[in-house]
Amino acid sequence: AAWSPFGIDGRWYHYRDLANAVDFLYVMCYDTRSQIFDRCTASANAPLPVCKEGLEQFFQIGVSPNQMVLGVPWYGYRYECLGEEFDVEKSK
Repeated sequence: AAWSPFGIDGRWYHYRDLANAVDFLYVMCYDTRSQIFDRCTASANAPLPVCKEGLEQFFQIGVSPNQMVLGVPWYGYRYECLGEEFDVEKSK
């Protein structure tokens, strides 16, 4: 499952029903920035506050904490520093 049950990148699933059908629900708390709708900006790929928020959202819709398996990244990204001349916001 994505890090939040609320339509990440437009993908909606019935997570409570899925949780009722399985022993464990693996929640992928990494690459939390949208790969479809957000622009590519250097940031943490698994910020702790976002992971906590996503887990709380699963609990709120009725998924048991005892079923949750939290997936965290064992990798990072390398973002090149390109300088201000490549800053999209400042070039507008």
